[in-house]
Amino acid sequence: MTQFFDLNKQLEKKRAQSRIASAKYRRTHKEKNRAYQTVYMKKYDAKHREEKKAYRKAHPIQAINGRKRLKLKSPHYFRDWKRVHPNTEAQKEHIKEWNATCRKYIGKKIPKKIQDARNFAYRHVPLLDCCELCESKKYLRHHHPDYDYPQITVTCCASCHEYIHWGQ
Repeated sequence: MTQFFDLNKQLEKKRAQSRIASAKYRRTHKEKNRAYQTVYMKKYDAKHREEKKAYRKAHPIQAINGRKRLKLKSPHYFRDWKRVHPNTEAQKEHIKEWNATCRKYIGKKIPKKIQDARNFAYRHVPLLDCCELCESKKYLRHHHPDYDYPQITVTCCASCHEYIHWGQ
């Protein structure tokens, strides 16, 4: 067993030396590497130019942004997607219910008392390591039962916090 660990240590040592040597080579030969990459990319582009054109013609929505990786940056992407994939009746009903529930808060300024309580709790009251209601350890936040006492908070996860406020 010890032979295995010794062999493993030797391998790790060689890998570390190899990484250091390759990093040193890259640092000392930057210009050579850049020249190689530009030549390689020119050859690659020339070789695959027709394939790229054919793909862009076949997939216009995905190719809106040309060569950019994130295709979702286009302002028209979601509009076009929504035209092709309209909401179902259940989704429309859910959106109506959500808007009715949230309407009293939409477009209104959060009262100063609530802002001060949030800021105080964020700065001075530590969160516990789990939700006090369901004992989840993810997405923890403070809940103020009474905003007049900002130091008194309940640590709860996002779903429990939503349940406390909205009862859903």
